[in-house]
Amino acid sequence: MTRSAKALFVGAIVCATLLLPEASRACSVCFGPEEEGTLSAGLNAGIAVLLGLVLVVQVLVVCFFVRAIRRSRRSAEAPATPAETSP
Repeated sequence: MTRSAKALFVGAIVCATLLLPEASRACSVCFGPEEEGTLSAGLNAGIAVLLGLVLVVQVLVVCFFVRAIRRSRRSAEAPATPAETSP
Protein backbone atom coordinates (compact mmCIF):
# COMPACT_ATOMS: atom_id res chain seq x y z
CA MET A 1 0.00 0.00 0.00
CA THR A 2 1.52 3.30 -1.03
CA ARG A 3 1.69 6.36 1.12
CA SER A 4 -1.04 8.18 -0.80
CA ALA A 5 -3.34 5.14 -0.58
CA LYS A 6 -2.84 5.02 3.19
CA ALA A 7 -3.61 8.74 3.47
CA LEU A 8 -6.73 8.29 1.36
CA PHE A 9 -7.86 5.35 3.51
CA VAL A 10 -7.33 7.26 6.75
CA GLY A 11 -9.08 10.30 5.29
CA ALA A 12 -12.07 8.16 4.27
CA ILE A 13 -12.31 6.70 7.78
CA VAL A 14 -12.18 10.17 9.36
CA CYS A 15 -14.83 11.53 6.97
CA ALA A 16 -17.09 8.55 7.59
CA THR A 17 -16.73 9.02 11.34
CA LEU A 18 -17.59 12.70 11.14
CA LEU A 19 -20.46 12.29 8.68
CA LEU A 20 -22.01 9.19 10.28
CA PRO A 21 -21.64 9.65 14.05
CA GLU A 22 -24.27 7.01 14.85
CA ALA A 23 -22.24 4.33 13.11
CA SER A 24 -19.05 5.26 14.96
CA ARG A 25 -20.50 5.09 18.46
CA ALA A 26 -19.58 2.30 20.79
CA CYS A 27 -22.00 -0.17 22.30
CA SER A 28 -24.70 0.97 24.68
CA VAL A 29 -22.52 0.15 27.69
CA CYS A 30 -19.83 2.63 26.68
CA PHE A 31 -22.02 5.28 25.09
CA GLY A 32 -24.95 4.98 27.43
CA PRO A 33 -28.37 3.60 26.63
CA GLU A 34 -31.33 5.83 25.99
CA GLU A 35 -33.12 4.38 29.00
CA GLU A 36 -31.40 3.10 32.13
CA GLY A 37 -32.05 -0.50 32.96
CA THR A 38 -30.81 -3.04 35.44
CA LEU A 39 -28.60 -4.68 32.83
CA SER A 40 -26.67 -1.52 32.03
CA ALA A 41 -26.46 -0.62 35.73
CA GLY A 42 -24.98 -4.04 36.47
CA LEU A 43 -22.51 -3.74 33.61
CA ASN A 44 -21.46 -0.30 34.78
CA ALA A 45 -20.92 -1.65 38.29
CA GLY A 46 -18.82 -4.50 36.89
CA ILE A 47 -16.71 -2.06 34.90
CA ALA A 48 -16.20 0.06 38.01
CA VAL A 49 -15.09 -2.99 40.02
CA LEU A 50 -12.61 -4.05 37.35
CA LEU A 51 -11.20 -0.52 37.08
CA GLY A 52 -10.88 -0.43 40.86
CA LEU A 53 -9.01 -3.72 40.81
CA VAL A 54 -6.57 -2.40 38.21
CA LEU A 55 -6.04 0.72 40.32
CA VAL A 56 -5.32 -1.35 43.44
CA VAL A 57 -2.78 -3.50 41.60
CA GLN A 58 -1.03 -0.42 40.20
CA VAL A 59 -0.84 1.19 43.63
CA LEU A 60 0.63 -1.99 45.11
CA VAL A 61 3.29 -2.16 42.39
CA VAL A 62 4.25 1.48 43.03
CA CYS A 63 4.38 0.83 46.79
CA PHE A 64 6.66 -2.16 46.20
CA PHE A 65 9.13 -0.13 44.16
CA VAL A 66 9.07 2.79 46.62
CA ARG A 67 9.79 0.37 49.47
CA ALA A 68 12.59 -1.31 47.54
CA ILE A 69 14.21 2.04 46.75
CA ARG A 70 13.97 3.18 50.38
CA ARG A 71 15.45 -0.09 51.66
CA SER A 72 18.33 0.07 49.20
CA ARG A 73 19.10 3.67 50.21
CA ARG A 74 18.91 2.74 53.89
CA SER A 75 21.28 -0.19 53.45
CA ALA A 76 23.70 1.94 51.42
CA GLU A 77 23.78 4.60 54.17
CA ALA A 78 24.23 2.12 57.03
CA PRO A 79 27.83 1.65 58.20
CA ALA A 80 29.36 -1.63 57.20
CA THR A 81 30.09 -3.93 60.13
CA PRO A 82 33.35 -5.90 59.98
CA ALA A 83 33.03 -9.64 59.82
CA GLU A 84 33.49 -11.36 63.13
CA THR A 85 36.64 -13.41 63.37
CA SER A 86 37.15 -16.34 65.66
CA PRO A 87 40.22 -16.33 67.97
